[in-house]
Amino acid sequence: MLVMAFFDYKPIKMIPEEKYLKYYFGHKSNYYLEIYKDYHAGNKFNVNIGAFFTSIFWWLYRKLYLHTIIIFCCYFLISFLEQSIYEIFDMEVEYQKIIYFLDSCITASILGFTGNYFYIKKATKDIQRILSSTTDENERIRMLKRKGGVSWIPFGLLGLIILYCFFQ
Repeated sequence: MLVMAFFDYKPIKMIPEEKYLKYYFGHKSNYYLEIYKDYHAGNKFNVNIGAFFTSIFWWLYRKLYLHTIIIFCCYFLISFLEQSIYEIFDMEVEYQKIIYFLDSCITASILGFTGNYFYIKKATKDIQRILSSTTDENERIRMLKRKGGVSWIPFGLLGLIILYCFFQ
């Protein structure tokens, strides 16, 4: 019986104070507080419209850089596979458009449904790490704001892409 109790033990995760979550989430913190509470209540997946419609730009905006690299690699692999299928089966352009449309819808849905999941998962890990690394309140707040929040990198990238397309 004692052995079973040992294996059933699950460490209690510290739920940080709401103020720390707000510092980390920054812009739209009230929205992400609700998502955070839902996530820890067991509702892990819900739709993030921003991630659905803006693809990797939302992921960059929320500083999910590693996830963005993985997504970009997946895009590259999917594109390569699609192109290979088109060539192997000598598909007509109309069929290629249908496959591209279906692929885009599926990809957007996956990114939209998993965006908040990965963001909250990363936020939980980052916040726990920061809170356990220091007891100085000002340092915690500074670190939370720096590690969390948003990045303007995607807007710069989008601007460069638009300029490139415009002057092409």
